[in-house]
Amino acid sequence: MTSTAAVLQHLRSQHVAQAAAAHVAVDANAMAAAVRVQVPDAIKDYPKHILATVPHAKLVMQKEFMECPPWVAKPKPGVHFEVLREVAAGDTVAEAQSLRPIMLDQFPYYFIGASKKLCDHHLEHPSISRVHCAILHHQKGNVFVVDLDSANGVAVNGRRVKPREMVELRDGDTIKLGGSSRKFTLRLQAPVRRSDAPVEDLPIEPNRKKAKTETIAAEPGEAPVIEDATVTAAAPRSRRVYHLLIKHKDTANPVSKAPRNKGEAVTRSLTDAVAMAEFIRNGNTGADGTVQSVAHFVGLVKQFSECASAKKDGDMGAVVEGEQVEAIDSAIFALPTPLSVSHPTTSELGVHLFCWIPNDS
Repeated sequence: MTSTAAVLQHLRSQHVAQAAAAHVAVDANAMAAAVRVQVPDAIKDYPKHILATVPHAKLVMQKEFMECPPWVAKPKPGVHFEVLREVAAGDTVAEAQSLRPIMLDQFPYYFIGASKKLCDHHLEHPSISRVHCAILHHQKGNVFVVDLDSANGVAVNGRRVKPREMVELRDGDTIKLGGSSRKFTLRLQAPVRRSDAPVEDLPIEPNRKKAKTETIAAEPGEAPVIEDATVTAAAPRSRRVYHLLIKHKDTANPVSKAPRNKGEAVTRSLTDAVAMAEFIRNGNTGADGTVQSVAHFVGLVKQFSECASAKKDGDMGAVVEGEQVEAIDSAIFALPTPLSVSHPTTSELGVHLFCWIPNDS
């Protein structure tokens, strides 16, 4: 069995190279390992690259409304919708208020609609259907929108599209949904951070002063958007953390303890375990290294983790700085923002991915 010190030394040498590139090429064996889990019958015929990059719960839940096309793939980092709320004055638009962008770079496809449960991005407006439309990324980089039989339609550059019609969007194209005053403009590059952006959208810096709370007026039928820009003045000494564990044959106990495959022997190598963890991370985080939500990371834990903690969502509780072994402590407290996911971190238990959980979750 490889000693803990040797494993940690192996991590240090590999981690430097891996951290230099947020998205690395992983061989076919890593992808195969990532999908070598129990796949629900409803999606067992989906291509491996989709099963490896999209949480299975999302695929199953959304299949009722759209079969995931085999040609979709995770897009390049930074793809997003620029969002403007148009304020009307009579029959004309008097002004447009810039809202927070909607990121579209973590999944091969997205649902947009009124349902928080079914949709990746939800809108609160009476004209928006429960599941309104989908945004799909082609493996060649093209972006498409499809109206999922919404009641009030989807308009692309002012033209209403037919239900179930796959319409290509190009950089700068706009869509409007139902009667909402929001206008969504597709951008294929990462959004530029503005100096007047809410503090919570900016990198956390030590000794940042407390910013005021801002309320953005809602359009009719929508709840006000509260921008709470409070940031702690000093770096926290403890963080709530969830983790995902990939074991290998040289771990202290090379047997899965997760509820989904408890007792199953683990035969993969350390190299394969690290590659599999990096593949999972790259397939589920955006350009900033974050997952979309706590539920997103929990879905990955349920799908891939081989630790007994998977039955509790991988919850490690509040981790106090300095109480873990050096490699784990460094990985957790190097995470820049809540919902950040660490690069693969090795311990005698296996290869970990750590996610910093917001305190209000």
